[in-house]
Amino acid sequence: MKHRDDLSKTEAMMREESAYFYAMCGREDRDLLDRKERTPRQNGRLLCIASALGMRGVILVLSQQEEKQIDAMLAYLNGRTFAEVAQWMEEFIAAIEDPLLRQAAQDVWREKQERICPETFRLRDLL
Repeated sequence: MKHRDDLSKTEAMMREESAYFYAMCGREDRDLLDRKERTPRQNGRLLCIASALGMRGVILVLSQQEEKQIDAMLAYLNGRTFAEVAQWMEEFIAAIEDPLLRQAAQDVWREKQERICPETFRLRDLL
């Protein structure tokens, strides 16, 4: 019974974080999330942004939705530099329409950047 309760809590967290992430997305990213199919590059970018924002539930949802692309997605992300990720984050944050959500994303990203060394950046640094 405890396992089922834990699973329900995890699923609820994933749904809640996904709703927040969707609300943060600008029009283009919302359109992208609404598509039935996305490229590994598109999914990789969204996964990277969710990681940078600490939205582990979104990471799980994106990974589950595109399970067949996970290897290609991770291969694409493996070679990304901190400068590329920072650009994605700046564009994503600039597109957030709600000022409170934008401020929250800026705060989380600023905090995350303080712990990252751009010269030795690896994707796991976002987690």
